Amino acid sequence: MPGNTRDLRRAFFNLIHNMPVQPQRSLNL
Repeated sequence: MPGNTRDLRRAFFNLIHNMPVQPQRSLNL
């Protein structure tokens, strides 16, 4: 897998971690 995909996943996880705790419903995208 290209490193770009890893960066995108990392940024996505960082966003979730930075956001306040939300119900599981929101995590189900």
